[in-house]
Amino acid sequence: MNIRKLIITILIFVLCSVSIVNFAEAYSLEGYHWPTNTTYWYVPGSDISSDGIYAITLADNQWNNIQNKKISLVNNGQRCLTKQFTYDGVNEIFKNNMGAGYLAETQSWSNGSNETEADIVINVYYSISATTPPAPGSYHLTSMITHEFGHVAGLGHSTYSTAVMYPTFAQGEVRYILSSDDISGYNHIQW
Repeated sequence: MNIRKLIITILIFVLCSVSIVNFAEAYSLEGYHWPTNTTYWYVPGSDISSDGIYAITLADNQWNNIQNKKISLVNNGQRCLTKQFTYDGVNEIFKNNMGAGYLAETQSWSNGSNETEADIVINVYYSISATTPPAPGSYHLTSMITHEFGHVAGLGHSTYSTAVMYPTFAQGEVRYILSSDDISGYNHIQW
């Protein structure tokens, strides 16, 4: 009888422990974010194709469709010629060959905890595809930009491999639908 109670107690403990682990959050936050109710107007590079613009729009829609969103990500309809990070009051998304390393990168500027500008570079050292699914051997642009827009909002990386904010992507991988961890991180930003 005592052994049976012990086994049941151990099973309950293990099940409760697994449940707690499943509810743990894996997101991280940057030390800055946009002020509440800000519209992040971005300007895509003039050399980004119409398919690329569509892929970027799919990415901004992921964050714009969050319930109780705090910022809006909007293409301003213009095009830029920028090829490098420039603190100039314009939020640019541009292409450049940055060599081996990041697929894309966000450079943010802030005044204390308030973000004031964020530029995104798409690293064309790698084969990038604007189609879903991406062309063989390519990286998915919408997934990459959805991830970078997460940094724009104020999120760091997640340790959940299914999260958009997970730090790496494989060739051919499509991961632009926000996970519960991405949304939880967004909702925990101290707006």
